[in-house]
Amino acid sequence: GCISGQVASAEDRAYGREPIEPVYRRIAEDLKAGRPMVVTVNVVLCDNRHVSCGKGGLGEGDAPARNLYWGARYGLATMFRDAESGWEQVQVESSERANDPVAEVRTYEKRFAVTESWRAMGVDRPIRVVLIARAYRGSAHRTALRDYFARLTDDKTRVREGVASHVVGFMGHNYLMNPANLLSASHMAGASPHPRGTFVLACESEPYFGSLLDKEGITRLVMTHEFMAPEAYILLALLEGLGMGEAAPAVRERVVASYASYQRWNYDDPLTSARAIFLPR
Repeated sequence: GCISGQVASAEDRAYGREPIEPVYRRIAEDLKAGRPMVVTVNVVLCDNRHVSCGKGGLGEGDAPARNLYWGARYGLATMFRDAESGWEQVQVESSERANDPVAEVRTYEKRFAVTESWRAMGVDRPIRVVLIARAYRGSAHRTALRDYFARLTDDKTRVREGVASHVVGFMGHNYLMNPANLLSASHMAGASPHPRGTFVLACESEPYFGSLLDKEGITRLVMTHEFMAPEAYILLALLEGLGMGEAAPAVRERVVASYASYQRWNYDDPLTSARAIFLPR
C-alpha cells in the first residue's frame, strides 16, 4: 500500500519533508527475504545536438564508450568500474541498433555491512544493493523520461529477482527545460503503489521535476536547485548512504561532500556552495 491511510499534506510532501522511513521499511522486508535493494537509473547520454558536451566523443549521443555521462572520466561506467568503488559489474548488454533507445545497460552489485539502522529494522545480513544503469541515446531523451516516470509509478516493472525498484533515478541534461517536454511529462507523472525513493541529477531538477514528483508513495532523496554537473561520483555517494541505511539528511550531506570534493572549487567554503545545489530550501 501507500505510505499511510491518510493523504499527506502538500507541506509534508515538500522536498526534504517526505519520509524516507517507509522506503527503508519496504527495502528491509525484501532484504530479510534474501532479496536485494534495487536501484535503477536512466542516464541520457550527453548529446552535442541538444547541449554543449565537449569534443572527442564527449557529446556523441549514440556512443556510450567516451560519452561525458557514461564512458568519460567521471561517467557512470568509468567510476563504477573503479575497483576502489567496491562495486562489481555483473552484466553488460549493448545494442548497436540506432532505433533502440537504450544503447547499453550495466548491472552492478555491492554488499554493505549491517549497520545499527538496518538492525533496528530486523535486518541481520549484509545489505546487497543492485544498481541497474541504462544509457539512453541522446535522441531518445523523451523515452528516457517516459520510462523514468513509468518505473516510479508501475509496480509491474520487476527488474531483478522479482523485486520492483526501491529507488528510481534520472541523470543527464534537464530536458524538462523544454516547455514541450515539460507538458508531456505532466501527463506521465503519478503516485507510486509502494513507497519508493527517487533522485534527479540534472540542472535545476527540483524546480522542473519537483511538482511532478509531489505524489503519494514517492520520496525525493536528492534533487538540485542550480546548474550542476550530473556526474557519477554523486551517485556513488548517494548509494553509499542508502546502503548504510542513513537518514535522508545524512545521505544528502554525503552527496554535498562528494560534489564539493570533486569540483575542486577555489572557494573559502565549497560545502556551502554545494549545499545550495542539493539541500532542500
